[in-house]
Amino acid sequence: MKIDIVGVGYWGLNYKKLLSSYDIKLNLIDPPKGMFNTNLTSPDAAVITTPASTHFKIAKEYLKKGIDVLVEKPLALSSAECEELIDIAKEHESILMVGHTYLYNPAIRYIKEHTDINNNIYFILANRTSLGPVRRDVDCIWDLAPHDISIINYILDAEPVEGHVTKGYYLSREICDIAFITLMYPGNVLCNITVGWLNANKVRRLEFVSEKERIVFDDIDPLEKVKIYHKGAEIIDDKISMRDGEIISPNIRYDEPLKLQINDFFNSIKTRQEPLSDGLTGLRVTNAIENLKVN
Repeated sequence: MKIDIVGVGYWGLNYKKLLSSYDIKLNLIDPPKGMFNTNLTSPDAAVITTPASTHFKIAKEYLKKGIDVLVEKPLALSSAECEELIDIAKEHESILMVGHTYLYNPAIRYIKEHTDINNNIYFILANRTSLGPVRRDVDCIWDLAPHDISIINYILDAEPVEGHVTKGYYLSREICDIAFITLMYPGNVLCNITVGWLNANKVRRLEFVSEKERIVFDDIDPLEKVKIYHKGAEIIDDKISMRDGEIISPNIRYDEPLKLQINDFFNSIKTRQEPLSDGLTGLRVTNAIENLKVN
């Protein structure tokens, strides 16, 4: 199998490192800004890790040639572009996968299975901040929020019905550096997402609060990525009942999420079945961001 890796930045090199352990031939492409021509290459599949603003154009070129594509998040910067890529992939019977890597994180999958059984979530808090890297083609929302929105969509098996955002501009008047996002999901599940690249304290954290427990995912913690606090509040016989139970750190077998994602891509290529993080998954994330109402 021959695979193009388009884009040799941070993520491109991560893919190269992992894919080098497979019995495949890699072709690394670093296209000049705004320029790309698939006529110069003829792979079996392509991995696109270029800046977000270029995803649509490059993915479209490959899909039109019937080539299977894995494109980093976001799939595209508009719902219309996402829908066009999905349609092209369907027309040419190509696999279209989006790199929502957190959907392959064993800790997130554990939370998904756990909440499917104990599913009465009140609200969700997400915080994704750090000092850089600062993008110049997209703002911090398009750069960071797809991670948390894809996780929340996956956990709740739903899309937001309403969304609002407050933006902060400090390094540029055109590109926001911090954003506070509020999403409402079916069942009155309220979500608050903070994203930004000006906070020296790196945070990658989500909290799922329900009537009986609070589940915390901390991607920075190397040992205990998931903690379950059996504490909560509920109404019983018109009285508020407070629970104060134990704290559990489940034993979760860890596998590299990017490797699991690549394996799913290869499985889709072999079986022609849709991957977990397919084009529709990418469309739903783009929809959520595109429909945010600015406060």
